[in-house]
Amino acid sequence: MISDDILLILISPLYIQERWNEFTRGEKAVQTGEPLSSSTLSKVRNILKQIFGFGVINEILEASPMQYLNLKVPKERLEMTYEKKRFKFLEGEEIDWMLEVLYEITTRENSRVEFYFDSAVFLLYTGLRIGELGALTVDDVDF
Repeated sequence: MISDDILLILISPLYIQERWNEFTRGEKAVQTGEPLSSSTLSKVRNILKQIFGFGVINEILEASPMQYLNLKVPKERLEMTYEKKRFKFLEGEEIDWMLEVLYEITTRENSRVEFYFDSAVFLLYTGLRIGELGALTVDDVDF
């Protein structure tokens, strides 16, 4: 985003804003080839703040150019993130289908597969996330 050969003290707020605008319009994720997500852009913005904050702390800069800017994540990126989160949950018929398939496999396979069916049902009824289920102990349950 910022050229390697430019000195920290020569970077102005206008320069950062121009680079940010180019970056948010043109950069794509390496793995997917899609535009960078809003969380990635937020991380880049935070790293920039840290770099210029380091310059101020070490008396390289009098003030951070970031204090004069409000680098925004483009609205369409925020909408993309919202859409991804929206499709993260299963609909009623998808849950029914998943449980049918798990139950079918459970009746044909060994007891290890039965654990997956029981876990899925438990997660659905309790609202726990998979990591929370993994962290549960016998002491956590009030029988």
